[in-house]
Amino acid sequence: MARRGITIFRRGWRLGAFLALLAGILLVLAVFVSIEVRTNLNRLNSASSDNIQWTLSQIEVEMLELTGALIEARYQGAPDLERIRLEFDILYSRVQSLHGSPVYGQITEYPPFRASLDATQSFLDETVPLMDGPDAALQSALPALLTTAKNLRDDVRKLAVVGIGGFAQKSDERRADVANTLIRLAALAVMLLGALVALIFYMLSILRKARARGAALSQANKRTNTILTTSLDGVIVADPSGWVIEFNPAAQDIFGMTQEQARRHRISDLFLTDALLPSRLIRQDKASEATKNPIIGQGRVQLDAVRANGEVFPAEISVQSAFDGRHDLYIAFLHDISKRVADEQELVGARDRALAGEQAKADFLAVMSHEIRTPLNGLLGNLSLLEDTPLTPDQAQFARNMEISGKILLRHVDSVLDIARFEADRSDPKTVPTNLTELVQNVVDSQLGLAERQGATLDWHWEGNALQWAEVAPAALEQVLLNLVGNAIKFTPKGRIIIELEATKPVASPQHLLEVRVIDTGIGIPESDLELVFQDFVTRDTSFGRLAGGTGLGLGIALRIVESMGGEIGVESTEDVGSVFWFRLPVTASAPPDANEQSTGKHRAMRALDVLLVEDNQINRDVTCEMLRRAGHNVMCSPDGASGVENARVKRFDLILMDISMPVMDGFQATEQIRNTPGASRDTPIIAFSANVLPSDREKIAQAGMNGLLSKPLILDHLKSAIAGVFDSAMATAPSDVTGALIDLPHLTATREELGDEMFASLLTRFVAELKETVDALTSGAPDHPPLPEIAASSHKAAGSAVFFGATRLHGALARIETAAKAGQSETITQELRALPGLWTATRDVLHSHLPDM
Repeated sequence: MARRGITIFRRGWRLGAFLALLAGILLVLAVFVSIEVRTNLNRLNSASSDNIQWTLSQIEVEMLELTGALIEARYQGAPDLERIRLEFDILYSRVQSLHGSPVYGQITEYPPFRASLDATQSFLDETVPLMDGPDAALQSALPALLTTAKNLRDDVRKLAVVGIGGFAQKSDERRADVANTLIRLAALAVMLLGALVALIFYMLSILRKARARGAALSQANKRTNTILTTSLDGVIVADPSGWVIEFNPAAQDIFGMTQEQARRHRISDLFLTDALLPSRLIRQDKASEATKNPIIGQGRVQLDAVRANGEVFPAEISVQSAFDGRHDLYIAFLHDISKRVADEQELVGARDRALAGEQAKADFLAVMSHEIRTPLNGLLGNLSLLEDTPLTPDQAQFARNMEISGKILLRHVDSVLDIARFEADRSDPKTVPTNLTELVQNVVDSQLGLAERQGATLDWHWEGNALQWAEVAPAALEQVLLNLVGNAIKFTPKGRIIIELEATKPVASPQHLLEVRVIDTGIGIPESDLELVFQDFVTRDTSFGRLAGGTGLGLGIALRIVESMGGEIGVESTEDVGSVFWFRLPVTASAPPDANEQSTGKHRAMRALDVLLVEDNQINRDVTCEMLRRAGHNVMCSPDGASGVENARVKRFDLILMDISMPVMDGFQATEQIRNTPGASRDTPIIAFSANVLPSDREKIAQAGMNGLLSKPLILDHLKSAIAGVFDSAMATAPSDVTGALIDLPHLTATREELGDEMFASLLTRFVAELKETVDALTSGAPDHPPLPEIAASSHKAAGSAVFFGATRLHGALARIETAAKAGQSETITQELRALPGLWTATRDVLHSHLPDM
């Protein structure tokens, strides 16, 4: 309402100003016209006073007088030359007055008048020398002068006749101009009078509107005051100096002070911030971000305010600038958010407690799964050995039953372990070129026996064109298929299960969309349960479902894997009819790997090389040297970086394996010295060799001049690939990411086979002894711990040994301790060291059980 009134008021004043301007312009025009009338009248008066007829006729008279004087002198014996000169001077003066007088300025421009005037003036100009010359010359020229004078009488007469007529015409024109000017002046006067009358009426209208607007503004002010008075939010109005001038009742209740008390304070006194200082409330240059006020016009901002009793409370404030017509004002809208902040803190605390509970549950599941899985593996292994011994039919049946039950229990434990692993590591699965047809066929082959025991058939096919090779994560895709097919077999007794694959290529997309459908004719799922099937620990509550058993984790794991690969998964089902579980993945078509190229690389890798191994850990050094020697290579081992640099200087090697973290001189420093100093192996390929490389260290590898990276634990195939890469100028990186299990048994078995029982037993015994000393040194001073550099060095050395024997969880713990020590994270180190002895004891017991009998 107030804004609309202000807009109308502004428009009215603009129109009034326009009318006033128009009246002023008309008045100025009237003044100019009046001046023009006066000028014309004066010109008329001047023309009558000059006696035009007398002046022009006098020229003709003077010409006649001059002619008469010439005649008398011509026929007299003694001519009166002085009279001739006098009459000439008078005539000359009369003619010259035509040139000098402004009255004749316009008439001299008429062509007839101008021609006669020029002829007369020419005669006078030519005669002046005679008149001013000697008497004899004048007397001899008298006949010619008389003849010229007689001929000039007609031109002189024209001057009089044409001039008088021209002046008469000019006078008529001036009178007409005066009349027209008077008419314009009258019109302007009428227009001016009309404009003044319109302006008067308009001003009266403006006055009435102003009175109405005044009443409306008064009413609006009353409404505004009512709003401010009844507002639940505090409203504070301050002047440019920051002094409070308005303080509504809500603000009085919030701060616990009256309006009179508040007016004795500046607004900055009410808050614990300098953003509301008077100097900060001055308008800043909007074009300069550096001077932009952090409060004014920035919306709601949370600040700490102070009540009259000194209590500090959180408040949400919004400050805006305004102009009251004379001064700048600053209006702050304030809301006490003490209760909201307290509620948020309570919610955050509850969330933290819930997250801690979830983490504790996940840790418990992971620990228990490992602890249960370890004896189960031993139980199943012994049952397998027992089946190879002579048994009675009843004993053989009992062993088979025990094996079946043990495998079922192992699958349940593995499902729980998969959940724990997934929650701990959400990294994207690595994709490689994969034969999809072969992958699905392997899944079907592995599940045919289980399907036959259920009396169900299992088959698969492509819908449309087959996509044979694609970039996928084969292990992840295989696990999803196994979970879905296993679930279908479990709930499809004496039915049929079909796996359908379909690959489509969306328009304008470089990828294919792979859709896999697992269709069964089993018991189906009620519609009310469809939203629950992908939740953890959810199973069908039917009699057959109870017989089938299960942890209810398979579909939850499948959901996690599919989403991690950027896909989606779903289900459609009808109870007592069957179900369709489907998932869609974006995949990129790929060509089959080049088998010839791979075989060439393997062949070239078999050539014997001179290898320098720089490794400070004796166990790692011995194991790696033995692997290299068994592969047919010549190996020289250096226990630290300094000796490695010296060996590289004096001898030419085909390959250098360089550990990263070593005492005396680390791998980066050793590599830089080898590259930057003259030596036999200055240009030899160098492969970084480490168990735990930080991201910052990975960037240093190329900068230091290294050609690639081999991650511990060292696997013979990875080592062979890296050596083959020496000839291809492409160092292979073979990171090992086996996490979660206490011992990586396949890796431990492979290491034992590579080294032989005797060396394996010797190195494992030494490893156990060294690790015991390291763990004791790190944890003996708890809760205090050794200096951080010592922790980092000991952890790195122990971690490098742990990976060679497949102690994945121990390696992970030691790697985290090393990383935390390098980052200076004492709290993390304390937590990890607290759990280290128990982890080491469990790892040691499992390793002891795998010592070979010598």
